[in-house]
Amino acid sequence: MQGAGVVVFENQRVLGGSSDYFYTGRYEVKEGFVQGEVEVKFYGRNVSPFFKLLKKFRVRFSGKVRRGVMKLNNYVVQNPKKELFVRLSKRAEIE
Repeated sequence: MQGAGVVVFENQRVLGGSSDYFYTGRYEVKEGFVQGEVEVKFYGRNVSPFFKLLKKFRVRFSGKVRRGVMKLNNYVVQNPKKELFVRLSKRAEIE
């Protein structure tokens, strides 16, 4: 499964979204390792086959931060068997 969207990590807050979902949450970074949790809400037209009928759910994530790239392991809190691996690339500095 592939997707695209925007995620902003700033001051321990996560804000982001795609064409059908938006998410907000918290994170922390220690020694090059990031972890956190976001609440995901569906607002669009196309429900992802991965999330099926979930319209609101929580996702926990963790992974390494290296040279502007985060490789994150994620799972849906309500169903930990639903794992998702995400690669995020830094595109800009926040000024």
